[in-house]
Amino acid sequence: MAQFVNKLRDCMRTVNLTMLLVLNLFFIVTLNLTVATVLVVLEADHGFFIQDGSVSIGGALVILYASCILMAISLVVAIRLVLIKPIKNIIQAMNRLAAGDFTVRLQPAAHGYEPTEIREFKAAFNKAAKELSGTELLRKDFVNNFSHEFKTPIVSISGFADLLLDEDVTPEEQREYLQIIRDESKRLAQLSGSVLLLNRIEAQTILTDCTDFSLDEQLRQCILVTRQKWRDKPLQFEAELAPCTYHGSEALVKEIWLNLLDNAATVINGGTVDEPDAQPDRLPLSSVTYPSEGDRYATITISGTNVDAPVYYGDTSKILNAGVGTYKDDSRVGIPGEGKTILLAGHNNTFFNDLQHAEAGATVTITTHYGVYTYEVTGTEILDYQDETAYDFTRTDENLILYTCYPFDALGFTPNRFFVYAKYVSGPVLDANS
Repeated sequence: MAQFVNKLRDCMRTVNLTMLLVLNLFFIVTLNLTVATVLVVLEADHGFFIQDGSVSIGGALVILYASCILMAISLVVAIRLVLIKPIKNIIQAMNRLAAGDFTVRLQPAAHGYEPTEIREFKAAFNKAAKELSGTELLRKDFVNNFSHEFKTPIVSISGFADLLLDEDVTPEEQREYLQIIRDESKRLAQLSGSVLLLNRIEAQTILTDCTDFSLDEQLRQCILVTRQKWRDKPLQFEAELAPCTYHGSEALVKEIWLNLLDNAATVINGGTVDEPDAQPDRLPLSSVTYPSEGDRYATITISGTNVDAPVYYGDTSKILNAGVGTYKDDSRVGIPGEGKTILLAGHNNTFFNDLQHAEAGATVTITTHYGVYTYEVTGTEILDYQDETAYDFTRTDENLILYTCYPFDALGFTPNRFFVYAKYVSGPVLDANS
């Protein structure tokens, strides 16, 4: 019996809209005929339907009208339950989706029975909402990465331009700063080209522009275009390129060749790929060039965030405009490897803007000229800038503290600071006794 009921339930779940309406109409007609028959039988002896052996027209009309009214009410109720209510739910879900709520989903009917068309529409709607949710996530990631990638060189250019205006800058420093500004300007141009290319690809203005072209000749041209980068490399091209005709996007394939050759020319030295030497566990402090105020001695990145900034020794306003600054006005603080507390500061609207996304367990990587150091984030805290509990310079173990102004969208002075605390994981120890 239970098996039969389950099969019947499965059949009802697959019924389509037309069949469901037919079944509802059949049920309503049957119900009305039954009610009408009962009324005739009950009222026959009272002369309501039969008088003097003949059928009363008035009674028949009353029963007919009552049956029609009952049928109409039943049909309205059935249509409302089967069509109107699901359609209203669909309209509400579509309005939420149009408003940007990509988490909305259409649920199956509570009773478990609904037309095939409506069930298929719900499945298609949920699929579209899921895809839109993924697209929105990609869009947000692109915007965040785009803003970060563009903001970093712009801030660097602005910061080093301010440094050039300083009268105390030496000619050597001027040359270094100008070189950085030129490199960052080239980086901006490359980023702009990459964004435009990505936009063309997404718009399918390239992918649809496919033609037959000579692949071997294109590769030869790309090698010639990048030959300037190969001139200082002790390398020689020896390739026998057979004639090859390829059908595809000529512009896109060319970009692939140029990127591959450019990257290869960057990392190859003497015909081999440069591999970093294994860093020692300990280094004599005397062998390390200890930074002076204003020196750029490291870079910092944090996993799960867009933090990627240069690190300078000192934390003056000029330094913080150029990158992340290192607090130095205490003998108990130091730089990576000294076994002391390391205190790094950055502006909340530039280099440390994404510090807000640093979570416990994230890896902080500080790359110096003498080794690579990693730290694990243990927690974050929001404290007043005068709160002495924010720092513990009495610790004898190496630890890292990062901080910036809070809230992150604040402009000008704010009394609160956002602190990120991290413990030492790896990196060479600077031995002051050797």
